[in-house]
Amino acid sequence: MLMVEQCLHKMKKIKQNFNLNNKVAVITGSSKGIGASIAYTYAEFGAKVIVSRRKTEDIEKVAEEIKSHGYECEAIPCHVGDSEQRKNLIEKTIEIFGVESKLSEAEASLVRIQLTKNDKCSYGFRLYQ
Repeated sequence: MLMVEQCLHKMKKIKQNFNLNNKVAVITGSSKGIGASIAYTYAEFGAKVIVSRRKTEDIEKVAEEIKSHGYECEAIPCHVGDSEQRKNLIEKTIEIFGVESKLSEAEASLVRIQLTKNDKCSYGFRLYQ
């Protein structure tokens, strides 16, 4: 039992130090495996989460699972190899969670540039304040 108690204590400390309340996480490649686990963990730590992948039905299942635990999560399909779809992903994220209200216009523009100009991106995530 001591080991379980130590683990629970460590998890509590991690949650205190890794507080994602009032943050928005966009997680691509999040329909299964590591991406879905990251999405769930970020939601559990307080982030509002956008899950994304090419196939809508895959990410909708993940979003519904996360929401079933009381967390905020939406699914937005996106092929990260297509710059127009990346731009749409960010614009819809801002529309859904009002990211710009938490960012200055300059910061919001910088975030859009960073995410839409990376043509080599195939998997990743970014936190917004």
